[in-house]
Amino acid sequence: MRRCMYTGLEAPNRTDAEVIHLPLITILPKAPIASAFARINEATHIIVTSKTTVALAKEHFQNAEKIYISVGSATTAHLKAIGIKNIMTAKNECQEGIIELIEELALTNPTFFWPHSSLSRPILSDYFKEKNYPLIECHLYDTHFAAPQQRIDLATIDEIHFTSPSCVHAFFHHFGPPPAHISLHCKGSVTKTCLD
Repeated sequence: MRRCMYTGLEAPNRTDAEVIHLPLITILPKAPIASAFARINEATHIIVTSKTTVALAKEHFQNAEKIYISVGSATTAHLKAIGIKNIMTAKNECQEGIIELIEELALTNPTFFWPHSSLSRPILSDYFKEKNYPLIECHLYDTHFAAPQQRIDLATIDEIHFTSPSCVHAFFHHFGPPPAHISLHCKGSVTKTCLD
């Protein structure tokens, strides 16, 4: 049976492979979260670019009847799980996909609220400045490397799955380049670009 290592915060249930979950990142909320959301009511649209954001902002989202713009299907599923219904989902699961979605909308005087990781790329911020759309932006959490919690012999691993650029950087920090025999998988084009 293939041995598949997952480096992100979650690992899937698989029956076709032995899953080794070795999270190489950890999330640290920036305190206080409540103050970061003090201006959420000014927004017409809330941009959600990760499942982590949904988990940290659950109560604030549940109390804000807005239009939600989700980065992808997994994030949308997490929003629906906490009772959010008015969701638009980007087809291309990255910040560029969110921009593509916004470009398709006929917006009149929108104000966007975007809570996100302190490591998020500035693509959205730059776009809103260029379009002159008001953006309320807050750094909701930090992403840090996490030391592996178990010893792994990479010679016994068949696949490695990376869910974010942070996972790629953490892997190279702890292990160096992956051995050539391992099949590498990335979630999303941004993570793939980082790995390349």
